[in-house]
Amino acid sequence: MNCKICGEKLKGKQRSYCCEEHARQGKNQRSKTKEHKELGAYKDYTHMLPVDLMLKINRELITLKKPKEKVLSEYEKNKYFKYIKIHVERVTKGA
Repeated sequence: MNCKICGEKLKGKQRSYCCEEHARQGKNQRSKTKEHKELGAYKDYTHMLPVDLMLKINRELITLKKPKEKVLSEYEKNKYFKYIKIHVERVTKGA
């Protein structure tokens, strides 16, 4: 096997990287990829969730101050539930 960063041949118990510095670089790349995927999920759900539904959920969470668990349980059977869940998390993240 070779190092994932520089391509140098690995020795002994090394599995992916030839040195600590390359292991840190690899870890940073993985975390950036994960963050990018999470941001992509936020961006994508807005196209799938009807605007009137988003506004209704916002009203329930912000104006009426319903707990997010209660809002989620009300929409559990909705066909857009996975997008509703992402939206509720996004709206209540600062709370």
